[in-house]
Amino acid sequence: MGTSLSSTPNIIIYPATDQLYESNVGGSELKDLTLPTFITKGNRLLLAYNGSYEQLGQELKEAIARSIWEAQLNGTSVEAQATGATQETVPHWFKEGAICYMSNGWQIKDEDALQKIFRQNQFHGWEEVISKHQTIAGLAFCYFLTEKYLPTAVMQTYVQLRKRKPLPTAVRLITKRRIDSLYSQCVAYYQARFNVRNVMNVGNVFLDSLKQKNANAKEQTIAVKHVNGRILQILPDAKNEYIAYVLSTPFTRTVYTYNIKTKATRKQINYNLPPWINDHSDNLYPIISWSANGKELLVTLPEKGKLVVKHYDPNGGFVDRNTLNGTDGISTIQELKDNQFLLSAWRNGESDIVLFNDRKDKYKPLTNDTYDDRSPAISGDEFYFSSNRPDSNRTKKRNNPNGKDTLVNAQGIYKRMDKGILPVHTDTIPYIHYDQPQLLADGSLLYSSTENGTLQYFIETGGERKIIAQPKDNFFINAAKHQMITWTTTKDSLFINSDSIRTINSENKIAPWLVDYNARAAARAKEDSILKAARDDKPSFLDGVLKAANQASDSKSDSAKHKAKGQKNKIANDSAASPYVLQLYSAYFSAQVNNDYYINRYQPYLNYQGQFKFPEIGGMAQGGFSDLFENHHFTVAYRIPAGTEGSTFFIRYRNTKRKLDWGVAYYRNVDDLKPDPKRNWIDETGNPYPNAAKVKTHYYELSASYPLSYYSKFDFTTALREDRTVFLATDEYSLTYPAIKSLWSINALSYELKKLRPTLPNLYKGFTAKAGIDLFKGFTQEQSALTGCTAQFSYHQPIYKYITLVTRLQGGYSGGDHKVLYTLGGVDNNVAPKIDSNVHFAQNAPYAFTTLVTPFRGYYQNSLYGNEYAVFNADLYFPVFQTLIPIETPLSSINNLQLGIFSDIATAKETWNDTKQGFKTAYGLSARTTLAGYPISVQVGWPGTFSKEPVWYLGLSLK
Repeated sequence: MGTSLSSTPNIIIYPATDQLYESNVGGSELKDLTLPTFITKGNRLLLAYNGSYEQLGQELKEAIARSIWEAQLNGTSVEAQATGATQETVPHWFKEGAICYMSNGWQIKDEDALQKIFRQNQFHGWEEVISKHQTIAGLAFCYFLTEKYLPTAVMQTYVQLRKRKPLPTAVRLITKRRIDSLYSQCVAYYQARFNVRNVMNVGNVFLDSLKQKNANAKEQTIAVKHVNGRILQILPDAKNEYIAYVLSTPFTRTVYTYNIKTKATRKQINYNLPPWINDHSDNLYPIISWSANGKELLVTLPEKGKLVVKHYDPNGGFVDRNTLNGTDGISTIQELKDNQFLLSAWRNGESDIVLFNDRKDKYKPLTNDTYDDRSPAISGDEFYFSSNRPDSNRTKKRNNPNGKDTLVNAQGIYKRMDKGILPVHTDTIPYIHYDQPQLLADGSLLYSSTENGTLQYFIETGGERKIIAQPKDNFFINAAKHQMITWTTTKDSLFINSDSIRTINSENKIAPWLVDYNARAAARAKEDSILKAARDDKPSFLDGVLKAANQASDSKSDSAKHKAKGQKNKIANDSAASPYVLQLYSAYFSAQVNNDYYINRYQPYLNYQGQFKFPEIGGMAQGGFSDLFENHHFTVAYRIPAGTEGSTFFIRYRNTKRKLDWGVAYYRNVDDLKPDPKRNWIDETGNPYPNAAKVKTHYYELSASYPLSYYSKFDFTTALREDRTVFLATDEYSLTYPAIKSLWSINALSYELKKLRPTLPNLYKGFTAKAGIDLFKGFTQEQSALTGCTAQFSYHQPIYKYITLVTRLQGGYSGGDHKVLYTLGGVDNNVAPKIDSNVHFAQNAPYAFTTLVTPFRGYYQNSLYGNEYAVFNADLYFPVFQTLIPIETPLSSINNLQLGIFSDIATAKETWNDTKQGFKTAYGLSARTTLAGYPISVQVGWPGTFSKEPVWYLGLSLK
């Protein structure tokens, strides 16, 4: 990447992927920024051990590359944010591909995945490849640039991206070609590489050929209807009566069983995936297998911090469960007789083959060492497995110029025997992997190999081996029946075909990947030989004189150095590691303008004299510190500048160590109150209130949040709010005017369900739902008690080319001896709120609190009001320069521009006097984007008809 990490990272390794998911790291929702908000991220790299130290090393490289990318391109540094370079301008597909390529290069598995995609589809442009698999497309594009143009093309492109060049400009500067020309060349390059120019699409053409192929054997092809999703694994039972399969959707993986005779599909179990993580390819769960008697489906998955095996009958009925105590994760599972499971498991940082006895809850390791062992294959007394172990033969001068013997690891297939573990097929060359051993019914050994630069499968009998003819579709091998099961999916169907394993006797051809690998290796060897020949290692006469002169002084200091080194090694032990580390993070700014920001959600009716005071524009200087795992957060903030209204200050502590997050906060605020001059509010003696006042608020809060799943949670808040409306002395009358005091207890309970996934910047697909109840109890004035109930539901649906329809329905009701006054009108985070001057709320109205309901466009604030309301919004957003006009400019604010049309319908009612205000409608236009990395929206609405004067809004929010 031509750069380095800005600071030493803190590497946090979790024992398994699900434990990383369950942690409180990374799951917090990013809030919309309003006004310049400088945020500095920490330097933590989060990893998960999945039973392979080789994979862990690759993930570490990728995490480092991603950390550098985020810091230098996505504007996470304060300097980048200050210059407005906080919006990501690089396409997601290239970003993900470039990070993977710069960290681990172009591997065999990547080329095999791309070849499979090309053989299943007929592509006319690179955009179609991107739509199939973004990361693989990005990797392939980077490899194409490296092979066809410059070995450093990707690094140089990254350097240009750091200079805020858009991707088309960056690649044009490096390759001297337009990006559309590069796309065409890239498609042609891989079509020629894979020899797939005449391959037709998988759709109806493939299905017709499949039907024709199996015209005389229709029972071999099975069509299973399923919901839209991706099939991860299929597994027929031993009697070919049922087929179990795992279906993946954007939020969930679901296990189904299909009855071949009755053609009935039964749902077994759901496994939720965390929405804040885009790539779940490292997550193997749920793992399905059939029981030893073939009558039950075993589903293995993590549940509440433990790995469990659930037993289901084929019709979906729950039968039993086993808990794999002390196991962090598994990659394979097989039920044996006598309540035993054969597991490829990792425990305490070791990946071993173990037997688990469910009755005794004990493990018996079949391999027990620090090497990566997996994929066991047992038949009678024969036991094979994959591993990465030291080579039995010490290799001289391999990777060692001094000629000393070195012990290198050999990856491959091993056999466990009474006299020890013996290698069967192993190699020390990094790209060669022998894996997935299986023992077929006739005693043959089946295994996979990458020795020829691509993934191939071999069958070996008596020292003779043959290559298996591999189809272009997904497949797995049923060792017990000597069958190859292939499957192909369409949008709503799964087609499964079973056939005998076929072998071919053709010679092992070297794959294009290996040809390139050997060419690069030869070029590097040639460069090394040239450099070695040019290097003069013969010492000069002056070198000899200086060496002799320094030997005496060096010998005197050797003993002192060894002594100091010994003391240093003695100190560097486990006790020297700090078990608890606090680290400061830099101060940053956050916006105060938000009608839901801390205490501004509800405002006391009497203290604010019947009006909702919208927070004025301002900034909060905010900073704090947290521990390394972010289990404890301390935050302090102060408003700058303090302004004429007075100071705003808060201090907060949050504890996120357990599943139940809780926190305490103290907030102090001063608002400058400018009452409506047309009001008719008087004190107890009949005198009108003075016109100049300030509201001073002290707010004490205890909060708790409990997640039910990755998408839903309960929030509870109990707070004590003290308000004093102080009237300023502007004349002799107001000099001694007493303050209005109030003390309230506010308790809020809410439930939130959020299933949204991003499509384009600021656009989503999915839905959210939230419902809550607020309980108020007063201790001053009339000591009122009241409730407020609210509910919201929103639905986001892309219609065509990410043109997205967003609908929102919300409503509320307040009851009790006093009410909550809901006032409708305006938009969220309005820069210049407009209030209907014809609406004046009476002093004797039975309201205790007031709050603002948005958005309701086309009308001023207070246009509708009451203790009961309902609002419906419908917005249609057009991402202009990302779909309709596919051009890219150097300005992210232009690229992210979205035009929209909307319609709002609302009604409100005062139930205490049975005053209905009817329905009001509005129509309008909107434009929104991110300016200097922060959201901004301009909206204009017509109240009911276009003949009336429109209302304009400028909001620091995208809602």
